Amino acid sequence: MAKIIVYNREFEVLDKEELLNILDNLDYYELKEKIEEMYWEVWRNNNITLYDYAYVYLDARDGSLNIAIAEKNSQLHPWDSYYRIILAHVDFPIDIPDEELVDLTDSEDDKLLEEAKNRDVSVMTVLEEMGLLEERLTNYFDFYANEMTLKIFHDRFTRKFIFDQIEELYKNAKME
Repeated sequence: MAKIIVYNREFEVLDKEELLNILDNLDYYELKEKIEEMYWEVWRNNNITLYDYAYVYLDARDGSLNIAIAEKNSQLHPWDSYYRIILAHVDFPIDIPDEELVDLTDSEDDKLLEEAKNRDVSVMTVLEEMGLLEERLTNYFDFYANEMTLKIFHDRFTRKFIFDQIEELYKNAKME
């Protein structure tokens, strides 16, 4: 453990090498599941206009993966945020285009699109009435969680963003 000082208060975090080791050895599927969980959290709170975005972070105190929701026009006190290494985020609200919930090559989904158009309702409404909405949302969230997880592991800009946060934590903190 390392002792750091943030605004005249002492905190313990993992040693930098240990935190980097945890990041390098993150389990792909565990991270993907956490990101999917974040999507569902946003979806359940989608109509709450108070929220701005949700994020998955690596906790520098213990190496755990967690989810948090940020409120609009608010900022965490440095004592409550110094340890959060943000890995992924999703903005509120999630606005899912109808085309994302259907298979455009499936004739059954063509009928579903036509029904929604004829009734002047969203595809989501028709899917909910048919009891298929949760399944389609699961597929949607799974796809985007996979994309986001791949970026965390392979996209150099995403990796730089993550490593910059770690550098900032240890650079601005006084080691004892």
